[in-house]
Amino acid sequence: MIEKLLNRLETRVGRYRGIRNLTTIIVSAMAITYVADYILGPAMGFYLSGYLSFSRAAILRGQIWRIFTFVLTPPDGGIISAVLQLGFLYFAGNLLQSHWGTLRFNLFYLCGMVGSVIAGFITGFATSYYVNLSVLLAVAILYPQMQVNLYGILPIRMKWMALIDLVMLLPGLIRGPWAVRIAILVSLLNVALFFLGSLMHQLKEAKRRYEWKKNWRGSARR
Repeated sequence: MIEKLLNRLETRVGRYRGIRNLTTIIVSAMAITYVADYILGPAMGFYLSGYLSFSRAAILRGQIWRIFTFVLTPPDGGIISAVLQLGFLYFAGNLLQSHWGTLRFNLFYLCGMVGSVIAGFITGFATSYYVNLSVLLAVAILYPQMQVNLYGILPIRMKWMALIDLVMLLPGLIRGPWAVRIAILVSLLNVALFFLGSLMHQLKEAKRRYEWKKNWRGSARR
């Protein structure tokens, strides 16, 4: 059903309506925030990410911008790790937008943000990590055989990279706090929502091929 709605919306509005450089904006803002934290944090005790991250208490006090800016907080880790993560997000986001078109990619990212914010108001926890992870999973579904370089060195196919990320989510999903569990589930639900139609179509096609082969083998034995 979601596939039909998206197709109708693209027909009426246009496939390329929306923020065409959304990934560039997000990655650039995350990079600027990381650099600001790296320079100003130790020197002045000012961390820009602290004013952008999701905080239910701060939002209820009037800091509404956090509903949108939490996706601009940079990834944790050292400089090399941050550069690799931001570089891959830039690659994956632009690839997904090129495949889907601007409108569908914008809606996909927006749904991930909205789901995270709703979960955040319930649990008090929301992060950009799981929103951006959904972008990687979406690319892995569309291009499972595509080969990329993990950490810029190790060649690996997208399907295995996605599988590694899913395995790494298991401890948080099984033993983590409920806030983390819900954040993970919301991210996975967003992916499922946009791929449910194509998945059902693939299952029907697989069933049709299986029944055809079964009937063909049965007729060949007669």
